[in-house]
Amino acid sequence: MSVGKSAAPHSGLICALLYVVQFDADPRDGIDRVLNTVIDAQCLDATPMDYLRAVHEALESKEALADLIPQHHPEHVIRRYLADLGAAIERRWGGNTDAT
Repeated sequence: MSVGKSAAPHSGLICALLYVVQFDADPRDGIDRVLNTVIDAQCLDATPMDYLRAVHEALESKEALADLIPQHHPEHVIRRYLADLGAAIERRWGGNTDAT
């Protein structure tokens, strides 16, 4: 797959989650920043539930998530970041992930 090309419905939201941490040595170090600047701010008019759903769909897919944007992290690092981010979304918003 070429970078930035995906027909998956979750890819736009996942790209937003990746852009914020693409230059971090470990993307997981940026989780709090992503929660505050992307998810809590409802970037792309998406709720926390929308982002959480996108994370789950992405992780369930066989898509090369590391190829969605130009960045240097290998696939396993991106998938670990998204899994940890999904857990952080669930912790912050609990069962009320449509809340602002």
